Amino acid sequence: MRVQAKIDSQALLAQWDREIAANGYTCELTSFSDIPLPQNENAIPVEAFSRDVLEEQLACLQMGEEIQAFRPLPNHGLKLLVKRVLRKLMKFYIEPITRDITDFHRSCVLAMSQLRNAAVDQRHQAEEQAKRIEDLEQTVAALKAQLQALQQAKEAQK
Repeated sequence: MRVQAKIDSQALLAQWDREIAANGYTCELTSFSDIPLPQNENAIPVEAFSRDVLEEQLACLQMGEEIQAFRPLPNHGLKLLVKRVLRKLMKFYIEPITRDITDFHRSCVLAMSQLRNAAVDQRHQAEEQAKRIEDLEQTVAALKAQLQALQQAKEAQK
């Protein structure tokens, strides 16, 4: 039978406090960008919205939208026969999984398409609003000029 040794938690905490003080760590909060994370080589850093990246990823998702349960088999005699038997035996398990993955991919494509359309609509609305603001500013400037001309004409009559 093994006897467990008692751990002095106060001594451990005091030791950690000394190590923290020795290393010069402070209680300041760090931001997420300061924390080193393992990087995936295929990951795309996302710092700001990029329509081109969205279009690229959407096209990639659309191409691989449907997941096939099985790939074509090469003709190699006994190996082919074994693979066919295994496929028949695993069909009940593999096909529902691939169907679920395909459905998920389709919903991702739909969601990304909706996001793209929303971004395009928002950009068009912003352009229309900017044009409307410019037109209104020109109208206000013309009205101010007309008002000033009327005030000058009124003062000239006095």
